Amino acid sequence: MLLDLGRFFRRFADVEAPNSPLYQSICRAVADAPDVAGMLNVAPEMERRPNLLLAAVHDILLEQRQGKIRSPAERALRPFYPTISAQPIPPGEEAGAAFVEFCRTARGELEALIATRTTQTNEVGRSSLLWPVLSALSHDVDGVRLVEVGASAGLNLLLDRWAYCDAEDRPLPGGDPMSPVRLRTRHLGARPGDSTLKIASRVGLDRSPIDVTDSDAARWLLACMWPDELDRFRRTEAAVALAAQTPPRLIRGDAVADLGLVTAGATDGHLTIVTTWMLTYLEPAARSAFVAALDGLGAQSDLTWVIAESPMYSPELPWPEGSSERSPKGETLLVEVRYRDGARTVRTHARAHPHGRWIDWIAT
Repeated sequence: MLLDLGRFFRRFADVEAPNSPLYQSICRAVADAPDVAGMLNVAPEMERRPNLLLAAVHDILLEQRQGKIRSPAERALRPFYPTISAQPIPPGEEAGAAFVEFCRTARGELEALIATRTTQTNEVGRSSLLWPVLSALSHDVDGVRLVEVGASAGLNLLLDRWAYCDAEDRPLPGGDPMSPVRLRTRHLGARPGDSTLKIASRVGLDRSPIDVTDSDAARWLLACMWPDELDRFRRTEAAVALAAQTPPRLIRGDAVADLGLVTAGATDGHLTIVTTWMLTYLEPAARSAFVAALDGLGAQSDLTWVIAESPMYSPELPWPEGSSERSPKGETLLVEVRYRDGARTVRTHARAHPHGRWIDWIAT
């Protein structure tokens, strides 16, 4: 089914990109260019989001950032991207117009990417949410068998390779204090856990896993970053480079149908499922099926599910009462679901920025 996608871009500019002047300008221009917005119609319906077109353009620019400029339209667009230009031009209406013109000249190349790629936002900053919860959990169990569903490149499976810091760059317990990847987070309230976390094994499940040793795949992951968030982009570059030295184990599969591929059989540690802003990309029925699958597993043996998602975008999850009021703007809610002796309990740990820039720990 073909959709009128202009309104998606207008909403993205007004609601989702308040801190990205570049993408605000671009999305407002695309909203008024139905031929460009309509490029998303070649993607599966659940992937028809502005992020996909934005990433496809960014990917082409990144591929060519050390090469020869191929067209006047590319020459006009590149200076607006801080990830491409050493001296970027502040964006305005000119940035949106240049983006639209570039899309029209590169339509075939862009539609090929849009038809075959999926949005990948493997935000390593979310490890700042996961470490304290998993560290505290590891005191109750004999090591965690870490399974991330929707793992992308598996960067958050490697949470013990990053350095954790507060907003002033002062070290916090956990991870590797000497790591070149430093996660700076403003913590409100008492941060749980400590410096210890025993990971018995780790594996990721994803329908389109990113191989960090593949230059094209790694570039796509970077293309999904917002170009005017340069610190975040460089941090992800550093994390990908570090992950490529010892890549995480990733399995290609569906979150529901193939869950058994990553949960069955092994006995090395306490089964711990993690999802971070993945379930919003599933249909409501699939989210309900995922919950039912974990309920089924939890009825058979003990496990823990750590959720970093939004009640606004994934209402089917087992949120505690009042969760929507705690994250009214679509912020991340960090929730721990424990299955013990067949019984399910749910505890809210924090509300947080979706990329882990700040975390407000909730005393319970």
